[in-house]
Amino acid sequence: MKSRIIILYGDNSFEKLRELSKLKKDFENKGFTIENINSENIEEDQFISIISGASLFSEKKFIIAKDISLNNNIWSKIVPLLDRLSTDNYICIIEDSFDKRSKIYKELSNVATFKEFKSLSKKDHNNVIELARILAKNNGISLDMQTAKTLIDWVGYDEWKIKEAIEKLSLLGDINEENIKHFIPPSLESNTFNLLELTLKRDIHNLLSNINIIKNIEGNEGAYKLLGLLSTQFFQIISLKIGLDNNLSIKKIAKDIEANEWALNKIKPLIQYIDSNNTDFIIEKISQADKLIKRTSNPWDIIVATLSSIATINLEIQ
Repeated sequence: MKSRIIILYGDNSFEKLRELSKLKKDFENKGFTIENINSENIEEDQFISIISGASLFSEKKFIIAKDISLNNNIWSKIVPLLDRLSTDNYICIIEDSFDKRSKIYKELSNVATFKEFKSLSKKDHNNVIELARILAKNNGISLDMQTAKTLIDWVGYDEWKIKEAIEKLSLLGDINEENIKHFIPPSLESNTFNLLELTLKRDIHNLLSNINIIKNIEGNEGAYKLLGLLSTQFFQIISLKIGLDNNLSIKKIAKDIEANEWALNKIKPLIQYIDSNNTDFIIEKISQADKLIKRTSNPWDIIVATLSSIATINLEIQ
């Protein structure tokens, strides 16, 4: 390890907690006492006393300081304060984010070991599947590869939601597609794909019904996120159709548009519902929606109008 100062940061709280648990176990096995600092209220002299081990009978400690950056009295002096860290002690600082342009980051990077934990996405698909299988095994239940893929497609890449889903399904004694879709709420990403499919298949009745369900779950904030996801998926499916029509491989298309190859394979069955004559219309409607949704107090009305118009033009062309 580079130093006795360890900094875990990033928006992936699940992986940060896993890493912290691993560190705690390792240090406990080495005879260290674990001490948590009350970062919000600790005073400078208390902080120095804890990290310096200024006691005749002091033990070697693994000190945990979560969100210490919110305590400006400590954070503004964090680098010189950490110079007081006893050679018997280690400190682990846990933060949600770090401004890599800041003076503090640059100074800490000279003395600390940084570990960043980013939220997972489609590019981590295989790793997330393996994680799901490990979590299932830890809950005493078997999860085959195909069912694990179904679960991830359904709940998305939030590891807390995957963990929660597996714990709930393990109580049923079996993780299968039927139980997943009956007992576990789908992610917004999964709902987005469903809306894309219903729109392109011109199933307006179920399209409107599903939009209403998502609206009640996600609220207005969900409409903005949904439109962003829809924009991405419409762009990908149109690019996929154009690319395949020009005899390009999915791998090449994915590289050209900086998309995930697995994601393109997932939406590939839907290109049969895309007509070359209306791709410009779809792009125009999504672009209009992006402008209008920022100026309205009823963002779901924009979602309904946009998807209904795309479904209707598809219907007229058939």
